[in-house]
Amino acid sequence: GFHAAHPTSSHFGLIGTQDTGSQVRTGDTVWEQTFLADGGGAAFDQVRSQYVVAQNNGGSWRGQPQTGFVSPLNRTAGGGGVSAAYAAEAGSTAFYSGCASVRSGNTSRMAIGTNRVWVSDDIGLAPTNTWGVLGFPNGAAADQGGANNVGVPARAAAPPLGAVPVGTLGPVLRLRWVTPNHLLALYLRGVVRYVQAGNNWTATIVLPGAANAPVFTTRQEIYTDVAPVPGTNDFYLTTSGNTTNALTDTCFFFDSNTGANGTFVPTGLRRQLDTPPPPDNGPLDPAYSVVVDPANPTDVYVGTVGGIWRGVRGAGAGHPHAWNTEVNGLPEAL
Repeated sequence: GFHAAHPTSSHFGLIGTQDTGSQVRTGDTVWEQTFLADGGGAAFDQVRSQYVVAQNNGGSWRGQPQTGFVSPLNRTAGGGGVSAAYAAEAGSTAFYSGCASVRSGNTSRMAIGTNRVWVSDDIGLAPTNTWGVLGFPNGAAADQGGANNVGVPARAAAPPLGAVPVGTLGPVLRLRWVTPNHLLALYLRGVVRYVQAGNNWTATIVLPGAANAPVFTTRQEIYTDVAPVPGTNDFYLTTSGNTTNALTDTCFFFDSNTGANGTFVPTGLRRQLDTPPPPDNGPLDPAYSVVVDPANPTDVYVGTVGGIWRGVRGAGAGHPHAWNTEVNGLPEAL
């Protein structure tokens, strides 16, 4: 369900897999099981790439080498289960969620989500790395724990203010760095933008709030991924679609420059499998992952149940997208 690319080698990757842990590629068809049990989000340290971080499930995150890594909810070497001090927070965490790492100067910055966002800048630099929570609506990243970086995380103390976004956004599902100081967090029911200036982080709820945003109310209808457009405040949002509303696309482009708070524009991906005359609700090919080509920011790639689609975003009103399938050579899978 999750994949992380090595920062310098195109042949080495880390994957998170249901029930068979987290694995690294060691040969053409050979993978080494680095962590047992479940496997969720995964990331390499972007500078000290011998360090890998992976989710077991929920609030349980693990790292190798063990020395130099503690997880936000288990402050012991190597991470692992959830300490009693953080049990309540773990209960508000998604069973699987993504993490994200980015190079920041000579260091690497790692973000992990529970029902709020944790950031560490010093994995591998000391026997025990440190974590800070990004505040809501603003504040410096602070651990909010007790002595020795351990303690029950506060919910409304400053700094940071609040820490958990107001409303019913639920747990974090995906995290995507726009720059080392700009992070997009996809929650179960929304998107929050975190921007750092100096030591202070400011959080803004983008979804809900922007115009034409897709609204889901059932467990089967969800947001699945976000992908920033380099050099802008725009991004793509993928969804599972909506079985009862044909207007709910499986891929939206967020235009930050239109409307008071930005506008979500359907890209038409849901309709690509239509055959004349189209069904009332259109085909439903749920989209689960999205990435923008950093060298060609008008090109977007979307992973769906049926395969991979490449879209090219046009200029002008409505941002028309031309879609083509990229499935040649892919194995059949369900």
